[in-house]
Formats: sequence, C-alpha cells, structure tokens
Amino acid sequence: MKNQNEGQEKKVEKENKRAERKAARGEKRAQEGKRPFKEIVKSKNFKHGTLSTLLSIGFVVVIVLVNVIFSALTDRFPSMNIDLTKNSTNTLSEEAVKVVDSVKEKTVINILASENNANSGEYAQVVALANKMAERNSNITVEFTDLDQNPTFKSKYDDENISSYNVVVESEKRYRVVTADDMFPTELDQSTYQQVYYQDVDSQLASAVSAVNAESLPVAAFDTAHNESGAAGYRSLLESNNFEVVEFNLLTEEIPENAQYIVLSVPQTDLSEAEVEKLDNFLNDQEDLKDRTVMFVYYPGMTEVSNLEAFINEWGLSVETGRMVVENDSTSYYSRPDYLLMSANTDLDLEGTSSDYGYLLVPQANPVDILFESRSGVTTYPLLSSSDSSVLYGAATGEVIDETKRSYCVGALAQRVFNDNEEQKSYYSNVVVLGSGSMIVQNFLEASTFGNAKYLVDIARYGTGTTGVEAAVPSNKQQSITTDITMSSSMMNWMGLGVFTIVFPILVLATGLVVFLRRRHL
Repeated sequence: MKNQNEGQEKKVEKENKRAERKAARGEKRAQEGKRPFKEIVKSKNFKHGTLSTLLSIGFVVVIVLVNVIFSALTDRFPSMNIDLTKNSTNTLSEEAVKVVDSVKEKTVINILASENNANSGEYAQVVALANKMAERNSNITVEFTDLDQNPTFKSKYDDENISSYNVVVESEKRYRVVTADDMFPTELDQSTYQQVYYQDVDSQLASAVSAVNAESLPVAAFDTAHNESGAAGYRSLLESNNFEVVEFNLLTEEIPENAQYIVLSVPQTDLSEAEVEKLDNFLNDQEDLKDRTVMFVYYPGMTEVSNLEAFINEWGLSVETGRMVVENDSTSYYSRPDYLLMSANTDLDLEGTSSDYGYLLVPQANPVDILFESRSGVTTYPLLSSSDSSVLYGAATGEVIDETKRSYCVGALAQRVFNDNEEQKSYYSNVVVLGSGSMIVQNFLEASTFGNAKYLVDIARYGTGTTGVEAAVPSNKQQSITTDITMSSSMMNWMGLGVFTIVFPILVLATGLVVFLRRRHL
C-alpha cells in the first residue's frame, strides 16, 4: 500500500514537472514572439498566406503548361501563329491559297538549310509560309537539307547553281529552284542610289508550287548563235513566271520542238538565209497549230542585220539601228532625255491581268517603223510610242538628225491568224520588235517603279496563248520594313524562353512570396 502511494506521488510529480516545463516553453515563446505550430496552422494569416502561395505556384504552373501546349499546337498547326507583321507577310495571299488548294500531286518544298538556321531572322518567313502550305494541303510536305551535312544533294540538280538557303520545289513532273535573291530581292533606287530591300516569299513559293504541278508550261527559247546580250534578266523573269526556258543555237540546231516563244536579243551578227527560213517555217507551221511568237530586240548602234531586216519587212516592220529617239519633254523621260517614259498602247489587248502597267521605261530606243497596217494576212499594231515632243538623234554621233517633234513607235507587233476549222479555234503567229535592248535588262525589270516586268511577261503570255493559265502567279513583293527585322533570332529566343518562360514566372513567384511574408506579420 505504501509503495503504491509512493508510485502515484512520483507520477503526479512527474506530470507537474512536465507541465512546468511546457509552461516555461510557452512563456519563452511568448517573450520571443513565437507561437505553437498548431496555433500558426490555425491562424488566419497562415491560411491566407498559404493560399496566396499555392495560387501563385498554380498560376506559374498554368502559364508554363499553356506555353508548352501552345508551342506544340503552333508547330502542328502553323496557322495558329498570329501574323503581327505590318503587311501580313507571314500569311498566304489569296493567289497562293488558290495554288495550294489546287495541288493534287505529291510536292516537296525542300529548304536547303538546317531547320534551326532556317528559322533565323527574316528567312523564318520562308519556313512559316512553307509550313502553312503544307498544313493546308496534305500533298505538300516541307523538308530541310543542310548542304554542309549532305553535300551530294547538289548532284541531283547538275544544271542548277544550287546553294544554301535556296528552296527546291519538286513534284514528279518537274522541279523549280527558288533562290534567296528571288525571295528577298534588292533594287537600286535610281534617284538616291541606295539599295532597297524587298520580300517576295509568298509569290515565289506559290509560283514554284504552281509550276511543278502544271500539266504543261509554255517553252521560251533564247537563241545564242549571234552573241546575243542583255537577255539574262528576261530569261529569269519568264522562268519565275512559269515558262520553261531553254537556250538553243539557231545556226546549228533546230528550233526546240515544243517552243512557242523565241527571243533574239540584240544579235551581234546577221542571220543566215537558213536561219531566216527556220524562223519562217516556225511561224507558218500549219501542221502543228498553236500560238507562237518570235521576238527581236534591237539597240541603237548595233550591227547592221540585212537578212533580219528583210525578214521583219515581210511582216510590215522595219528598224534603222543608226537612229535613236530622244525626248524634249522632261515629263516624258526619266533621269536623262534618252530614257523614255511612256504608257503601253491600247490598240492591241494583251489580255493580261491589267491593262494599266503604269510607267514603262524604254531607255535608248531605235524607232520601229510600221510599213503597213494590214497586208497579205498580216496585221500590225504599235505597242510602245514616245510623246509628241520626241526627235531623232544619230546613235553614233549623238547629234540631232531630225528636229521634227513627233511621236515615234519604239515597239510593234505583227500578227497572222490561222484558223482550225475542226476545233473552231484561231491561232496566232506573231513577230514582236522592240527598239530598246535596255528595256529587258535585269535592273529595269526588277525596278518596281516601272511596269516593264509585268508588261513583258504579258507579251510572252499573249504570244503563247497562255494568258490566265493556272500557273501564272503575279509577283507581290513588298518593301521590307526596318522595324520588322531589327530583332535578331537570339533576341527573340531570349524573349520567348528567358522572359516568358523563366523571368515572368519568377516574378510571379516572388510577388506571391512577398505577399505571404507581409500577410504573416499582419
């Protein structure tokens, strides 16, 4: 009994000491401003602070998830990317959409760069538009080929000068190479002599896609037998407007079988009688009726070409190469009096997308005389005429040889019609004579100030009966805007990854932490 009482006393004493220690700890905590954990957990400050922290963390998680999901979706569906460029250069044009929707053959758009490099700077526009084409039509696919990693790729296209950042568009029918210069052309401003930069990605890609899917393309053949010059720009222009362009030697070769458009640009030697006969047979071929044209381009002071002159005389046209048209009216020339400004004549409807070509620049032009309006089934039409204030100068002397002010024809077309009674259709053979070789050089064709390029393409389409064909995609180049391209790819990556994925979430988290700490001491 005594032992039992002693045990109970010890137990009570133990509990009292525990209570004293607990009370002492509570007193100490109170003095130091500390509260028991259970009290902290049950306090309003803790509940509100914890909620704020959880909400902040949850918000950060949501932002990161949305960013990841949206990035995945925009990779899969490029059209979800919002085009913020001023001229909507990252959006397919109506013409491009029509082309893409019409593609029925498997077509590959092969961008000759690594995917990472291709997405850098302004070239990223090429990737963006190509991906949108592929998204819109499952027959179109986009590939990337790094020529440094795959140097043998060029061997498939031996006839082409392929280099990095070109785009090869290919179907089973044919292929087209679009260069970086085609997509991002530069021009020399003739008034300031400063380089002006343009973007023409949409129309160049669409034109190439259209060309490789067209059932057939008109063939333009450029003669090389007489040291012809100045036609490189015109060849490139026709090819980019979906002509099949070939070169041939009229002296030693036959005219290409499928050719419809033959160009002799400023020949330095006269044609032989055999060559004239080839051209005559070509234009008068009634066994294979189709629209066909021969274009002769002259230049003041070029070699006398008597056989060629006799040939065009039969078609009612004549050129005396020793004469040059010069303007006296300052509103009718550009920069200098022999750089003529004029509008296209409307006597002949070229059936182009528009009859208004704006100003045409016709530098240093021979007058083209029209010998008759109609004779022996041939009808002639003036194409280009100077103003009424023009005079004639000697091409060699640079002096006035005829002071009479009047309008001079500097470009003309002669036409013969052949009727196919079975098909109830008419076909046209044409001879086009231009008095200005400079009119077709690359610098003036690329100058958006003038309508030379559009006009000369429409002449070629009219001359081959291909006006309005599905392969025709008009150029829609737009001047690059400096503010659109000042941010580098590394800066854009830093903005996307650094700011929105890392910095912004950290700021949100820090804000939540500050709110928690402040509310804790309320």
